Amino acid sequence: MQHEAPPDPAAEAFKMMEARLALLQRAIEGLAAERNALPDYRPAIESMAAQQQGLTQALKKIDASPGMQVTHEMYSAGVERATERLRRYDRATIETAARAMTDSAAEFTNQVRSARNRAAQNDALIWAWVLGMGAAGGLLALARAITG
Repeated sequence: MQHEAPPDPAAEAFKMMEARLALLQRAIEGLAAERNALPDYRPAIESMAAQQQGLTQALKKIDASPGMQVTHEMYSAGVERATERLRRYDRATIETAARAMTDSAAEFTNQVRSARNRAAQNDALIWAWVLGMGAAGGLLALARAITG
């Protein structure tokens, strides 16, 4: 019978450590394989970050633009000023038109008066002529009657 030598504790510990390292290595390789199997979202995320940065820049420009600095009070005051300018222009236009109409009416009235005066003068001339002719005819008739 042969006696087996008792196992060396250091050799046993080394074998256990070797088994554990192999197991750890397989686990790491499995994790690496799983990681490589996942899609790479980095390009999409980088693109979205770039787009977001572009939008941020655009929003900053828009926010800094003069139009964005206008408050509703400022806009309202501008509308009131523009409205007042237009009203002044309208008033001036209406006053000019009213003066032109008044002047035209006065001119028309003067022309009618003048025409009536001419008509009255023509009537007076006609009556004077008629009366003059009648008087002349009467005088001729009287002169014939006297001269016989």
